[in-house]
Amino acid sequence: MRAANGTIATIDVTGAGTAGLFPGTNPTGMNAGGDVAGFYADSSGVNHAFVRNFATGAITAPLDAPGAGTTAMFNGTVPFSINSSDNLTGTYVDPNVVFHGFVLASGQAATATPTFSPAAGTYTSPQMVTISDATAGATIYYTIDGTTPTTTSTKYTSTIAVNSTETIKAIATTTGFANSAVATATYTINLPAADFQLSVNPSTLTIVAGQSGTATFTVTPQNGFNSQVSFACSGLPSEAACSFSPASVTPSGAAISSTLTVTTTAASAAMRVPLPTSLRPTYALLFPVLAMIFGIAARRRRGALHSLQLLGVLMLLMVASGLTSCSGGSTSGGNPGTPLGTSTVSVSASASGAGTINHAANLTITITH
Repeated sequence: MRAANGTIATIDVTGAGTAGLFPGTNPTGMNAGGDVAGFYADSSGVNHAFVRNFATGAITAPLDAPGAGTTAMFNGTVPFSINSSDNLTGTYVDPNVVFHGFVLASGQAATATPTFSPAAGTYTSPQMVTISDATAGATIYYTIDGTTPTTTSTKYTSTIAVNSTETIKAIATTTGFANSAVATATYTINLPAADFQLSVNPSTLTIVAGQSGTATFTVTPQNGFNSQVSFACSGLPSEAACSFSPASVTPSGAAISSTLTVTTTAASAAMRVPLPTSLRPTYALLFPVLAMIFGIAARRRRGALHSLQLLGVLMLLMVASGLTSCSGGSTSGGNPGTPLGTSTVSVSASASGAGTINHAANLTITITH
């Protein structure tokens, strides 16, 4: 725009891009008061009308005729002139590439700018966004890809689910009103890392030695956790063992459980181990032979009475030897079983996948008779 004194002022509408048949900002007319009308192409190459006030330099944009298309070579809303009363005339192209004329009266009220709820910001969970407008009967159009919305964009009919970082832009239109300004809201979604909780029920068990007890361990997924979880236990008393059924679980949007079985061992008595049968005849014959030897020696050395006494002792030893050879043996120690008392068993749950996650829960067991 060139002033009477030769000064040239540049007019660039915020949002003007470099795409389309007519990129950038394109003035098409100026009235006697210096107000300028024209059109600009946004980053998608869609044309929108604008008016620049000479006195303040303020630019009103975008101005879109209801029903203007966005996809044809000639698209959008293009004003041709602005009169001394700031009335605009021009043309727009519908989605079927049909041209229509329009008149925008000076001072025509604009539709209220849409508002968002919740407000734009950073959140740690997905959001359900509602768009509303204060102008009665307004129709709202929006985009979520960063482009400027037009009346051919998605029509707002229900809440918008925002599950990841996203920018929503919206405009509102009302019959008899100019289109609203573009409203923009950026939602940054920082979800916590996927994880799970581990719980046990019951948390205490009383088990009679030699019997078993069970408890249920439940994995509850959080923030989309869906990896395999494996179980292990530690801290069991001696002569006790644990097993899980199933050994691992994989949650899929809901809690899933595994049953722990703790088995114990009863005490057993000591057992007598008999002597090998091959040695029994040896012990049975050993003492009689010794008796004969000592008897002969005794007769030679001492009198008959002493011999008889010695022979009697040896006969007693022979009898004892015979009895031992028949019933003798050794003993082996028994199994003391799982000791009585209370122990704390720690159950660990470990997740496989990109990041290792470990959680533990305690189970108290008491072993009784």
